[in-house]
Amino acid sequence: MAVKKLSARVLFVATLVLGFVPTHVLAADPPTYAFLSLVGDKLEIVVKEGAIGSNLDRNRHEEPIEIKDDMFDGVAVSVAAQAIAKLVPGAQMTALNTRSPALFQDQQVLFQIKGDEVSLPDAIRSALAAEKATHLVLLTKQPGRTKVQFLARGADTGRLQGLGFYVDGSTRLREIDSGKEGQGFIAPYFYARVALIDVARSQVIKTHLITATSIMSTVNEEAGTRNPWTALTLEKKINAVRQLIESEMTRAVPLLFKAN
Repeated sequence: MAVKKLSARVLFVATLVLGFVPTHVLAADPPTYAFLSLVGDKLEIVVKEGAIGSNLDRNRHEEPIEIKDDMFDGVAVSVAAQAIAKLVPGAQMTALNTRSPALFQDQQVLFQIKGDEVSLPDAIRSALAAEKATHLVLLTKQPGRTKVQFLARGADTGRLQGLGFYVDGSTRLREIDSGKEGQGFIAPYFYARVALIDVARSQVIKTHLITATSIMSTVNEEAGTRNPWTALTLEKKINAVRQLIESEMTRAVPLLFKAN
């Protein structure tokens, strides 16, 4: 087990490789919020296709980029913790950071929500009990229709889920200020569900769906290629995903505490 301190002073992350090893991070003053993010095991690469038909998935799904560490889940947890620290003064916080493939692959079944009830795996329940957590903030992948905000037509071309990139190699873009033109763009996306859960009752207090994209134009890239995927560096792509997670979690977490 490795324990590290994140940007929020009250937050420690227990890295759990094969199972959950609990650790008390602060004095047991209620409420205690636990965090579990299950979106960052891979980055999907979804390429726009030209098929016609409203019931067809007009996306081509390439081999995803596997992520071995918590570079994205850690960002989501840190932002959520900072938001709750402002909303609930004095709250205690702990984060469960697992790389267990089963939790990522089977999350829709293992963390199934029916009405206001949620199912939790035994290992998660044990970890929450050990931490004396009163609440769980759970972030899971959520499928949704492909929608890129600035495209007026033809944007709804299939389905996205989790984290990844939507790649359009055909749409021509023009930069307003310079007048430069380019072909194609990459849209980092974040499709997820964040839920606030009452641990003792296994009850969902509130959920919020995230279906967000941002646009990375290749107009100003000097890559000598018409392929938008290769026109942008991996560093730029990774940073774009991180920024999208930060902005969306900053916006979404306070909504969990607002009255309907």
